[in-house]
Amino acid sequence: MVGTDVTAQSLERATLGLLRTIGPNAALVNTDGRSIVSAGAAVDAGDVVQAASGAQECAAGRHFHIISATA
Repeated sequence: MVGTDVTAQSLERATLGLLRTIGPNAALVNTDGRSIVSAGAAVDAGDVVQAASGAQECAAGRHFHIISATA
């Protein structure tokens, strides 16, 4: 399988709980730095985000990463 169609709603349902366990401002971000899903209400899908000072970043596949706290 090369790709798959996933609705934003189903992706949010699948990842939001995990992001909230990481932190209240954790986010799943693409390689362009745009938020895909965020635990923080201030960050919408598509917003360009940066890691907060001291935040941890972890790769989530080849094209995404998780930031433990956004600035």
